This record gives sequence, C-alpha cells and structure tokens, in this order.
Amino acid sequence: MGSEWTNHRLGDLVSHQKGHAFKSKDYRDQGHGIVRVSDFTDRSVATDSCNHLAEELAHNYSSVALKQGDVVIATVGSWPTNPASVVGKTIRVPREADSFLLNQNAVNLTANEALDQTFLFHLLTTETFGAHIVSAAQGSASQASITLKSIFDYSLQLPPLSEQKAITHILGSLDDKIELNRRMNATLEGMAQALFKSWFVDFDPVIDNALTAGNPIPDELADRIRVNFRGW
Repeated sequence: MGSEWTNHRLGDLVSHQKGHAFKSKDYRDQGHGIVRVSDFTDRSVATDSCNHLAEELAHNYSSVALKQGDVVIATVGSWPTNPASVVGKTIRVPREADSFLLNQNAVNLTANEALDQTFLFHLLTTETFGAHIVSAAQGSASQASITLKSIFDYSLQLPPLSEQKAITHILGSLDDKIELNRRMNATLEGMAQALFKSWFVDFDPVIDNALTAGNPIPDELADRIRVNFRGW
C-alpha cells in the first residue's frame, strides 16, 4: 500500500440523508416509486417490486429523492445467517430508480470532494466493512439494526483521488462483465423454461407432428389445442 494512502473516519468523508417513514396506506400500484430495504438486490434495486406514491404527493418528499449512482445502506436487516437481507447491505441506485424516494430503515450516503462516489460503493461492499457493521449491530435474534454512528466510525485508509478513480475503473469493468453474465444466464434460464413447457407441458412437438401427419389428436391434448387457438 503506497505511502500516500491516508487514514480517515468515514463520517468525515460523506454527507447523509435518512429515508422517510412512508405510510403503507399511501402506497399505490402506480405513481412515483418508493425504494424499501426489501427491494434491495445483491448490489442494486429491484424496481419491479417497488411500491408507489401518488405523483401529486411525491414533490413533498424531494429531500429523500434518489439519484442514479447514490450509495444506500440498510440500517435494519437480518444477521449474517441470512445474507440476502443482512443489516448493512449496501446498494448503488440504478438508472431505472433515479428520482425514486427512499423509505425508512436506510440511509443515503454522498461522498465529499476527497472521495469518489463509486469508490465509496466498493468500499462499503467489502467484507471488512461488513464485519465492522455486524460487530456494531444490535437487536433481537431475528432482526439487527445499526446506528449512523456505527457507520461513520468506520476507519479506512484512502488513496489519492486519482488512484480511487483508477481502481473503480477496473472494478467497474468487472462489474459490467458480471452483470452481462447475469443477464445472459437469466435469458438462458427463461429460454430453458419456455422450451421445457413447450415440450413437456404443452406437448407442442407431439401436437405439431400429429397435425402435419394428419393423425388424430389424443383427447387429453385436445383441450390444450383449443386453449392455444390451434385452428380449432
């Protein structure tokens, strides 16, 4: 590690904004998106699961509006035995969640001029930060919580800004490849499921071959043909 790396307290490098405690009675199926901790994925936000607020109300909560690239930490969650919802989980706001509103039990961190925002994200997704958060967490056997002080007291060594950007460029390239592979896997899984359904649920090849050969269709498959409008 170079001699230019310097020691810092995280709280001296960021500003923050807590989420708002929206009321479930105000949720709508459509409108302005609200990001809850339960909408967090491994590193991003599942916007298709988000609740919504009526557009005419959303402007009242501009202070908790998110921007693409914001770094958000869950301050309430599970213990490490349930990593999918672990307390301290850190995500980066994707483009599709830009302007969404942040719900309670999470805090939005913004890096100051000495800290690159993307470097901040990668810093808070390390095992070292995760271990710090878990060691400071409190709660019951089923739920853990952390304070802002616990987050801000994290001690780190920070390289110069130019090195931060160089590091994040490399990590960003790896993230892009991981995301591309994830999307390819999701596409292949969808294709496999569709093919399985076509072959072994709808029996499409059996029906198509029977129709082509002019053979009668088994009674147990006839209803499926009618449902799928195969010329019946």
